Amino acid sequence: MINIGDKFGQWTVLESIVVYHELPNKRWRSHHSCVCSCGFIKNVSNGDLTSGKSTRCKDCYMKSRIKGFEEMIGRRFGKWVVLEKVFIEEKKRWRYRCSCDCGSEYILPMASLKLGISTRCLECGDHATIHNQSGHPLYDIWASMKARCLNPNYKNFKDYGGRGISICDRWLDINNFIEDMHPRPTLKHTVERINNSGNYEPLNCKWATYKEQCANRRYNNFNTLKIDQISSAIEIFKQSPDRLFKLLEIKKLCGFGVNTLKYWGNTKKIEMYHNPYSCKGQDLVVVLSNIVSNLNNRNASISE
Repeated sequence: MINIGDKFGQWTVLESIVVYHELPNKRWRSHHSCVCSCGFIKNVSNGDLTSGKSTRCKDCYMKSRIKGFEEMIGRRFGKWVVLEKVFIEEKKRWRYRCSCDCGSEYILPMASLKLGISTRCLECGDHATIHNQSGHPLYDIWASMKARCLNPNYKNFKDYGGRGISICDRWLDINNFIEDMHPRPTLKHTVERINNSGNYEPLNCKWATYKEQCANRRYNNFNTLKIDQISSAIEIFKQSPDRLFKLLEIKKLCGFGVNTLKYWGNTKKIEMYHNPYSCKGQDLVVVLSNIVSNLNNRNASISE
């Protein structure tokens, strides 16, 4: 319950009133006459006060915004120095006129400066170039590749640039990237790094479908399985070919479960016995041997 004299932000409640609303459903609603710290009086609804939606008058809100704008003037963001605030009539937004160290001037939004999206003009970029390739079919792929590796504000930067993955100097120029990777086989193909921990460079990249790339993820079981551990498990299963090994035993010995056995062992069916599920040792030997063969073949292809 709201009482006279209660404070909500800069509002102070003076009295309770009832206001009739024509729209949308024509009914009486409870409001409170409130005075702002600046002296402005306004009727504010109960919901806006209790939810914190309204905490001050519009003039006080705009003054706080203008104060934030004034604090930006004179500040440095990379090579930018903020000169003045400018109101863009077409967009109904405030922007900043900034000067680069080279003397160029641009108008930029606050977010671009504070988030580090823009730190210098195009002429001062380390690899600034006019390529005229923004309409090329491979441009979006090239731009996304650069963002993943070079932009700390990009959503997936931690999985690429954050892990030390970079782009070779040759591919920083989109013309070289197009020369090495064009044409794209189909729209379903994207750039895949053969060595998942390697950089984006001609000898480590190829076109691959999403399904093919799923098998090359760094957290995929195929890349983390240890051949030595599998070989030890095979020897144990060979000693007891007719014994039924439960799922927990298999996972402990191999480091992965039955679903992984089915997928990487190139078989859709492994015969199960009893409940809880269990597998015969002789069946496990066959499947694990297939996995070892797959691992060896894949390691050989990567090394090539």
